[in-house]
Amino acid sequence: MSVAGRLGSISTRMLIILALAFLLIILMVYWVIETQAKPRILEMTSETVVETGNEAINSIMANISHVDGLAKATSAMAGGLPKEDGLYRETFGNLMQQTDQRIMGGGVWFDPNMYAQNRERQSFVWARDDAGNMQPLEQYNQVRQTPSPYYREWWYIPAMYARHDHCVWSRAYVDPQSNQPMMTCAKALYDSRNQAFDGVVSFNLLLDNLDEAMKKWQDKLGGYVFLVDLDNRFLTFPDQSMVTQATEDNPQGEMVTAHQLAEKHSSFAPIADSLDSINQTEPPRLYR
Repeated sequence: MSVAGRLGSISTRMLIILALAFLLIILMVYWVIETQAKPRILEMTSETVVETGNEAINSIMANISHVDGLAKATSAMAGGLPKEDGLYRETFGNLMQQTDQRIMGGGVWFDPNMYAQNRERQSFVWARDDAGNMQPLEQYNQVRQTPSPYYREWWYIPAMYARHDHCVWSRAYVDPQSNQPMMTCAKALYDSRNQAFDGVVSFNLLLDNLDEAMKKWQDKLGGYVFLVDLDNRFLTFPDQSMVTQATEDNPQGEMVTAHQLAEKHSSFAPIADSLDSINQTEPPRLYR
């Protein structure tokens, strides 16, 4: 064999060896990524997602716990006061003026004839005006202004039958003034003299800044971030118009559930099913 032939043969062999070595390196890198790096990245990502989720829950729970404690104190105070209009207006008017700005309204709602005989409606209620100040409302005591009595409302009745000393939280709905999600805390009121059911105290908690917080967390995590309540009803969503619908109870708009969204957008069905599974395996963190 000539020298040129030998050199060509050696070159060919070297190229084959280099190609095999390169292929082996690629396989080794792939193996390291799949068995070492990828699981670790997924683990770190999961930890970040869980941490962010806990941060969101804790920020909401802090507000909810505050309102729950306020409702307990208000219920105890209302149950022990003499039933005099001026006393209630002064006592709870001062209380409502001191509440956090996230509390958009609330007050004391008496069951028929429990405040006074032959008085079907008697409530002492306040709501924030456009300037953020609490103003008393009399419309709920007037049949002409509110034909449907408050004691038949969807937020009132569950509090009557609650078997715990905490708020019964309503489903999320849209506050007409701020266009932000809001929830109502309702707690049973008992007369301290005979422990008879007297009515309900309520507070409307504005879940403000959630959309802004979600955007920050979304930038941190990537993808899409949203919050749901215990009924898997949306509190936030990247496109709020997709998860808001007007209802008879809330003509200003009410947040839909994950399954209601899945009925319109089938691609969301796996997520809705996953949320149901979470509710079945984990105990609720709020009293209902």
